[in-house]
Amino acid sequence: MSENDVSPVPCAEQLKSEAQDWIVRLTSGRATTTDANALNAWCQRSPAHAHAFAEAKALWHALKSAAQSSF
Repeated sequence: MSENDVSPVPCAEQLKSEAQDWIVRLTSGRATTTDANALNAWCQRSPAHAHAFAEAKALWHALKSAAQSSF
């Protein structure tokens, strides 16, 4: 890959799915430091990656709060 080549950013739906997969992995109770480092690298790939993770995290927190207050 030359210096002028830019890695394409996946479509929004793919990023959303990948971000949700990160949430599942991180909340599984089995996440490692390696996972955290990989997530950090994934988020740094583009602003769209970081935004997708921020949205997935916000959704997770909202759902978690709703579930706790419903029961």
